Amino acid sequence: AARLVALGQQDFGQGGVQTAMLYSMDDLNEVFDYKILVITEVHEHFIEHLTDHQKNCIIRTGASNHISGSIKGYRLLKKIQPDVVICSLWKSIILSVLYKLFNRKTLLVSFFHTSYSPHVTYILLHKILAAFQDACLADSNVTKDYVSKFYKIKKVYTIPFIFPFPEKNHSRVPDPSNIRFAYFGNILQYKNVGRSLAFCKLCKSWGLNFVFDLYTFGAVEEYRVKISKLGLSEQVFIKNTIPLDVVPEKMREYDFLLQLSDEEGMALAVVEAMSCGLVPVVTPVGEIGRYSKDGINAIWLDPEFDEKLLQLFEKLIKVIESPGMYKVLSANAKEAFKNYKRYTEAMIETIDMELAAR
Repeated sequence: AARLVALGQQDFGQGGVQTAMLYSMDDLNEVFDYKILVITEVHEHFIEHLTDHQKNCIIRTGASNHISGSIKGYRLLKKIQPDVVICSLWKSIILSVLYKLFNRKTLLVSFFHTSYSPHVTYILLHKILAAFQDACLADSNVTKDYVSKFYKIKKVYTIPFIFPFPEKNHSRVPDPSNIRFAYFGNILQYKNVGRSLAFCKLCKSWGLNFVFDLYTFGAVEEYRVKISKLGLSEQVFIKNTIPLDVVPEKMREYDFLLQLSDEEGMALAVVEAMSCGLVPVVTPVGEIGRYSKDGINAIWLDPEFDEKLLQLFEKLIKVIESPGMYKVLSANAKEAFKNYKRYTEAMIETIDMELAAR
């Protein structure tokens, strides 16, 4: 079997990139010898729920930073001698390119997950990666379109972030006296969690009884202070991340996913929520605007986002006050990805095709 190594980082929480790595680990190992090389030290609570076999597929450098991690990672790659190296995260690009420079037979695959470039270092490193890569993957068609145009990459394969999530009905109907919102993911700038808090402030001022639970990591203390200053301490709660295998069950305890990002690629948390029948309250950015429809399987915050929060509240209230409308949105959300190719199927086809062409 071909040896595949995907390069990861320490935070195996609800972040989309490494969540996908873990979701696909077992299926990819049925076809390839697949490992995840974590450049920096793994936070143990993110992987403690994995099986022994899955843990054995995660190779750790144990490094405290990306510089020493790249040095140790290079040595480990030399020992593994992979046929394919998959580079998904910008901090692993230097290691990927260095390994490719001295191991020309290795297939170097880049994997893009956003339809924008967040900073200059990101752009420069990805331009270098584009010069050395053998194949390019994108998590969605909107990311593919962006990468092709911005980085001038002619051939890009789409690997949709769609997984065989557990088939269970989401039978909740919103209780107007206790609406439940949830968020699953990292607190990153482009996720604009502050906008979601502003929306919660608006909901409170208009008398909506609700809770908003954030299963998150990152700048947690900073946001606890923001929550307190906004007077939302009795409505908004920051909780610890939870094991991947219990995320779908946890999602079904809520009425709405609340994620008002500035930018997205495929947005795995939104995909997973919809697959569970959870109605997403979202900005139609990235691929979200292609697989969801306002008033059909989702509730959209329209542009200009920060000026339209009151209109979003009005849309939400209509759904809350109509159980039949909620049930239709929930059922449509669950059906949204029925005809999509799955992540692992697309990944296996693409890697096999590229290896056969060498």
